[in-house]
Amino acid sequence: MINELNNSYVSDQTRGNVERVAMPHIGDVMRDFRAGGDQNVGKPLEWTSDVRAAMQQSMESGKPMVMLFTSPSCPWCTALERELNNPNFKSLADQAIFVRMEVKEGVKDDASTMFNMLGLEGFPTISVTSFGEDGTLNERKRLNGYFASNDLKVKIGGALRNQGSVMLNA
Repeated sequence: MINELNNSYVSDQTRGNVERVAMPHIGDVMRDFRAGGDQNVGKPLEWTSDVRAAMQQSMESGKPMVMLFTSPSCPWCTALERELNNPNFKSLADQAIFVRMEVKEGVKDDASTMFNMLGLEGFPTISVTSFGEDGTLNERKRLNGYFASNDLKVKIGGALRNQGSVMLNA
């Protein structure tokens, strides 16, 4: 699977596992961000940007991956990353491998390949995936857009406990 990153595709079945949410106005989120001061200082979750190493670790440990896809020009990505840095997430740290991938327009790398392989369409997007016994990558949950930290913890925590998934052909 790791070596096939560049030759992978996703079936249309993945489109049914998407959750969308109405987003607040970005000005309100950024104002809250500036007013928040130091309340969420520190990163309780360790994030990696090495998707190949994360996939290997996921296969060896059996832990799912929580993949965050961002873009350099996305203000919602900045707001979502702030929510994910909330100490509230520390309880999830041992349950998954956390991967942050910045997808840059016109750059062909592992982040853009995984973004396309999963059939993602926008930013920010969180995809919770795991490997099946046969080595196929399965998407358990997809979250498109901004979510507050409490909602994120419930949705990601639920996906980490969920063994059901949509198979991604690889």
